[in-house]
Amino acid sequence: MIDININSFKFSDNPWGHFTSTNCLKKQTAELIRDCFPDWGNNIWSNYGKTFETEYGLKKELTNREVMPKPLQEFIELFESEEIIRSIEEMVQIDELIIDKSLYGGGLNIFQPGSILKPHIDYNFDDSLKAYRVVNLLYYVNDDWYEGRGGTFDLYHKSSERIETIPPLLNNCLFFKTGDSTPHGVSKTKSKFYRKSIGLWYYSKKSIEGIKKKPHRTIWFNNWDG
Repeated sequence: MIDININSFKFSDNPWGHFTSTNCLKKQTAELIRDCFPDWGNNIWSNYGKTFETEYGLKKELTNREVMPKPLQEFIELFESEEIIRSIEEMVQIDELIIDKSLYGGGLNIFQPGSILKPHIDYNFDDSLKAYRVVNLLYYVNDDWYEGRGGTFDLYHKSSERIETIPPLLNNCLFFKTGDSTPHGVSKTKSKFYRKSIGLWYYSKKSIEGIKKKPHRTIWFNNWDG
């Protein structure tokens, strides 16, 4: 059974509010998740997942939890549990969070070398849930990362100035209240580095401060050249 140390998350408001942990799971548990996370060539991606090829690179995504290795299923179920949702609600000060059971746009993700996510603001509304996207949670599954390999999670000011970076190291986890003032991106991966992560999004039926009421798609900072 996977257990999480919710008290390991630390808050920072630079350049905007976010919570990070470098050891939210026990070492043995993090290594178990690493070992069962499918690599780039695994047939699970082509048989049950999706592949996205865009100007930002190539990404494989798996949201079908039934075919995921059990430790990955248990990880996702943990962050969907009532106890963890209540803790996140208290930390981000949003009541009645809704988890997206379909894992749309999240779940398991792996990016090939050369991939990048330019600074952007996330889409703010899910039509199927009829709810606003208000919290992002990301967990990283890479023990082969080192400085210079790219793939860092980057936090920006609206001026497109990069202020803070979070390395995608195994057992690094972050979550934040997403909105109009939380631009973020991912630096270009290099040196044969395949960036692996698990993404979960939380929603609210009520619009909250900092999120436009009118639904919009992802907003990219197209003037940023990387």
